Amino acid sequence: MEEPPHPTSQSPPPAEPPSGGYLSMSSSTVRPRGGRTACGPCSRRKIRCDAYERNPQPCTNCTKRGQPDGCTFNDDAPRSGTRRSRASEGARSPGAPRPKKPRPSETAQNVLDGIHAAGVAYTSAPSNGPTSSWGAAINAGPPTGTYATKSYNVVPGPQHQPPWQPPPAQIHSQYYSSESAPPAPTGLNVTYSSSAQPIYSGSTEIKDLLPPQKTVLRYFEVYKTICHPIYPVISDLEEFEAGVCQYVEDMNSGRLTYELGSSSGRSKAARLAWLSLLTATVATGWQYSDASAPERDNFVNVHTRNAQELLRHAEYLGRPDENCITALLLIARIMENDLMPEAAWTTLGMVGRMADLTGLQEAMTFDEHHDARAREAIHIRHHKLWWSYLWQEYSLALCFGKTSVVRVNNDEPPVRVTSSLTYNDCMLLLCKLAISARPSPSMERSSLKSEIDALATARHLHEQALPRLADRANCRTIQDRIEYYSLRISQGFVVSCMSQTLMKACARLGWDQQSKHLQSMCKEGAFDCLQAWVDMQSFSIVPLRTWIFIFSALSSALVLAALSEDVDRAKIQDLQTRLLQSLAERDRENELPHRPGLYVRYPKALSLLRDVNHHSDAKLNGSSKHEEGGPPSGAGTFVLTDQQARDLLDPPTMWNLLFSLRSAGENYPVQHTTFAR
Repeated sequence: MEEPPHPTSQSPPPAEPPSGGYLSMSSSTVRPRGGRTACGPCSRRKIRCDAYERNPQPCTNCTKRGQPDGCTFNDDAPRSGTRRSRASEGARSPGAPRPKKPRPSETAQNVLDGIHAAGVAYTSAPSNGPTSSWGAAINAGPPTGTYATKSYNVVPGPQHQPPWQPPPAQIHSQYYSSESAPPAPTGLNVTYSSSAQPIYSGSTEIKDLLPPQKTVLRYFEVYKTICHPIYPVISDLEEFEAGVCQYVEDMNSGRLTYELGSSSGRSKAARLAWLSLLTATVATGWQYSDASAPERDNFVNVHTRNAQELLRHAEYLGRPDENCITALLLIARIMENDLMPEAAWTTLGMVGRMADLTGLQEAMTFDEHHDARAREAIHIRHHKLWWSYLWQEYSLALCFGKTSVVRVNNDEPPVRVTSSLTYNDCMLLLCKLAISARPSPSMERSSLKSEIDALATARHLHEQALPRLADRANCRTIQDRIEYYSLRISQGFVVSCMSQTLMKACARLGWDQQSKHLQSMCKEGAFDCLQAWVDMQSFSIVPLRTWIFIFSALSSALVLAALSEDVDRAKIQDLQTRLLQSLAERDRENELPHRPGLYVRYPKALSLLRDVNHHSDAKLNGSSKHEEGGPPSGAGTFVLTDQQARDLLDPPTMWNLLFSLRSAGENYPVQHTTFAR
């Protein structure tokens, strides 16, 4: 009699995994019972998924989101029910018995066995047999699907999936040998551990630097309506606005994440340069917004630093382009308005070198694939950007009383007509006239005919402009008046500075009659500048937020103090008083602990102007203390000495004595801006 077979402790052999792909199935229409048919991202979102039908391709949802690498099954996504098993465990037939729940001791032993098996698997060669899931296929090596895979995302999307990184053993065997270092992705800070596995420490930096969609829409509108009409540095605002709209849509859909992650080289640098320009535009809009002073200062600093960091990622020093230059011009203007004109002047020197490298002065294009029409459009855009740079460069040169290092040889501004000039045309022509009216210090016995003709043209330039710019009576809107006053401020300041430069040349040549005539033109230009500033500040915040306008009015007031006579002294002193009151009110509204106001930045200039005014009052700055560095105030009229009058009529001397950092308050903190780290 045969003995009955003894029960064995061996478990039944596991079911054979399906063959024919990552997730092959016996029928294209029958789904396995108890197995997962949705990928991890779709399971977390509780949405319908077709990953099982599209095997081995990623599902439709992950493809639309631009994250095909995340369409896997081996994740920790929650699942409804407790009796379902992962698809990676193999499909179970409907008639197969369910496995028994292991005991705690058996569970611990299984965990130890799994750790040992994992160690053996990592050291052994990868198997060539079929895999049972997407997760197993990815862990075994990069899939050979038709879609392109990426090992990292530069800008992670809102639903960021952990980037796939192969095991260290497979990294050495498949991608590079152990003797050579792995290639570093462009734009990321890469460090290496002892196992030679790359760690992308900068993979989330760029995402944090980009401005949110609502912030972009709100403050780009502020820039478009307030800043751009006064300083049109962006050559084609309509095209740029179309890019802003596309940026908002791409950020909302996550498309920007995928495009930045898949781009590299010059394409990626160009995208980052444009994003830097967008961030600088938002920062400029913040600076002219109606937000409170602490909030405005905080957000402007954050967005300015983000724009500089994006420039660093774009490798702006090695790959300068027009977007990098435009962003730096906006950043330099932000520095000016934050009472840092010296930092802006230094930045513009760097921008000049970059403009020379990119061929902006010659309006060159280095891309041979463009047709004739595209080359002409690039030529016009580069020409406008070059003159926008010259506009800002020579404006600061007039303030400092210096000669710019940029040489302009018979280059005409992008002005197509000589009559009915727009505001932008007038400003570019003023820049051209200021450049031509710079006589050489070594000039001897010359007629100075060309320089004097340029001064006369600058005085009457507004007569060739549009009717609303030529006469205030023709202004119908607030914007018309803002442009009218802005032009008169700039025109009066340029005429005053040109006259002072020619007065020095005539005094050196001994031409007293010409010097007196130039002195009257200097006085006329300074008076027009100060009058326009006082009138404009009642319509807009632009004159109180723009440093170049503040300096133009303040220096013109000091020039009028040196040239005033008994006939017009009362009217000049009234304008000077209104200027001091406006600047004091600005300081009270915008004073911050780390960023003092104008009375701390320019104490000597404001104290001198207050003392030469017969309405002088020590409380104009909102305090009962006397400003540091200024003479004591008195109730009567303060009379300038001949030396003081000569110093006020010499732009370099005026800047060094009254406006340089050496003349600032002792406790004035100098702001610093870092472009690279």
